[in-house]
Amino acid sequence: IRDWSVTGVQTCALTIWSELGRFRLPSGVPAILTEHEVRRPRLVDWRAGPPAQWPAWAFRELDWCRWEAFQRTTWRRFDRVQVFTERDARALAQLAPEVTGRVRVNPFGVVLPPAADPSREEPDTILFVGNFTHSPNRDAALWLAREIMPAIRARHAAARLRIVGRAPPREVLELAAPDVDVGVDAPRVQPHIEAASVIVAPVRTGGGMRLKILHALASGKPVVTTTRGAEGYAGPGRIPPFAVADDTEGIAAAAAQLLGDRRRRRKLGEHGRAFALEHHSPEAWASRLEAVYEEARAGRRESV
Repeated sequence: IRDWSVTGVQTCALTIWSELGRFRLPSGVPAILTEHEVRRPRLVDWRAGPPAQWPAWAFRELDWCRWEAFQRTTWRRFDRVQVFTERDARALAQLAPEVTGRVRVNPFGVVLPPAADPSREEPDTILFVGNFTHSPNRDAALWLAREIMPAIRARHAAARLRIVGRAPPREVLELAAPDVDVGVDAPRVQPHIEAASVIVAPVRTGGGMRLKILHALASGKPVVTTTRGAEGYAGPGRIPPFAVADDTEGIAAAAAQLLGDRRRRRKLGEHGRAFALEHHSPEAWASRLEAVYEEARAGRRESV
């Protein structure tokens, strides 16, 4: 819970992250909820696995079923609800039409890491980074290793893949091969980003923004992703500087082209860092956030 903006200017408003949405709020103070990812309803996943996994499966499915009502009840409590992407704004409007007028899209900001040192790049290396407790990351890693990488190697035979992330399940660990490295719980991701020639993020499920993509852009590395992975970056006057494709062959072609063209990689990486500095720095985020704060405060004053 914060009553100060990123720039240190007092706003007399509260910004609350989604996990804290049910906390008791002080009366008379405008409150803004930051919803990281709108969870959409889905059918029960009846793949319970072996008996030893049944308790965890039951808890997971029951927890998912309660999210729709939890979200709707929580959103109604706030003067403004900010999300990172237009997709989440549309999903929120479908789930809670009465809240639509309070929703604002505010793409994520990040403290820029140091620019990657080109001399530390390892030729022909593709990197995927993800927290594997999040199912979209598991899906992306499996698709990348099993289908996209063979298509990349058909175009660029020396390509190799490095997968780095927290808590990889067995199915991800089993992707390890002579040309596929799987790193578990790396203490720091930045050295892996610097070593990569290309960052590939073939996400095709989930919502919110992908911090892995923003971190790669801010580091000055070339990125290949999907339309869903690119959400939160495009907008008026903003053309994200990364390659976008939604099928195996398209992603493979884009990645292989970058692997084979060092000058193109450098240029795309430089544009990516400049883009992150302009649109996703703490200052850019704070400017958008303060506008939402002021709007919420003005709304409270008008209703008094």
